[in-house]
Amino acid sequence: FPVTIIPNALEVVKDLVTNYKRICPDRTFICFACSIRHAEMIVQEFNDNNIKVKIVTGSTDPKNERPIIYNELRTKQIQGIVSVDCLTTGFDVTNISCILLSRPTKSLALFIQMLGRGMRLHDNKEDCYVLDQSGNVHKFGFIETLVYPELGKGQQKEKGEAPVKECPNCHKLVPISTRICTCGYEWELKEQSQKKRKATGDMVLLITKEQKPIYEYYRDWE
Repeated sequence: FPVTIIPNALEVVKDLVTNYKRICPDRTFICFACSIRHAEMIVQEFNDNNIKVKIVTGSTDPKNERPIIYNELRTKQIQGIVSVDCLTTGFDVTNISCILLSRPTKSLALFIQMLGRGMRLHDNKEDCYVLDQSGNVHKFGFIETLVYPELGKGQQKEKGEAPVKECPNCHKLVPISTRICTCGYEWELKEQSQKKRKATGDMVLLITKEQKPIYEYYRDWE
């Protein structure tokens, strides 16, 4: 399957770096990217502009590689980190004073989490710039006016938030029901465990009426 490439992807990346240099060129930052390829383009563009930046993805070793990169950011050996679905647990760098939102999200919780990486208190840190290239602030509002989800038992999913999964091949986030990624990777249908869910006769795949046309379409590709 051909991979869809946005014609002006490089132009968008260049615009991000240009705005960073124009608005807050000396700020230590975290940039949240859509995919590994997108992140690599951002890193390359920053480095081409003599701004030292590194990438952190799901394949970056959390024990041996990430702590080194985080320390380089903390000690300003590098200017920023471009993240692809990372920087959740194990990240404790408080001198972040700029957040670059280069990926959209439907999740209010994820939006708050991304902004939260720049909200930590730090010596001589008075504020944090948010450069939003994906319309997230327009969708959810400013950090000062957000209504935070309540925590506790029985908490329901946010309205409009769709469950996703990460493609192990290209690391793109896709809907949880996706069978074949745009890069060509195909998920296998998981079989029910015989030990845990023993039943009489062969088990069959249950799908809804709405899912049936999609299932039949992908089945024809097998």
